[in-house]
Amino acid sequence: AVTAYDILRMRGVPIGKRDYEGQLRIRQD
Repeated sequence: AVTAYDILRMRGVPIGKRDYEGQLRIRQD
């Protein structure tokens, strides 16, 4: 599944470190 964060990152939109770590935790769960 592609999340909104994945799309934003693919487009080169800067994402906060906290949001990035949050996505990693969600994927692990």
